[in-house]
Amino acid sequence: MIPGFNANMIPKGQEKESTDRIKKFLSMMDSMTKKELDCIEPLTETRIMRISRGAGTNPKELLFLLGEHKKFAKMVEKMGKMNLDDNMDNVSIKFIN
Repeated sequence: MIPGFNANMIPKGQEKESTDRIKKFLSMMDSMTKKELDCIEPLTETRIMRISRGAGTNPKELLFLLGEHKKFAKMVEKMGKMNLDDNMDNVSIKFIN
């Protein structure tokens, strides 16, 4: 399980498949250079093949990961535009010694 994720996001009985997919994603990201991870260098066909071979996956899985990254980036961008900082003004923080 991923910290911060709601347990209902992964259907019952599919925890193993979800964990395996996350492990594949992590191995694909480990096979990427820092510039590729930061989207500084575009991913060409040869780079996609290199990353896929390094991670032991096929290129379709890498393209799926990249598509999911784009969706997540759009969602984060929308959340940033919601001015969440304005809503935090009314929240009080208590420090426990």
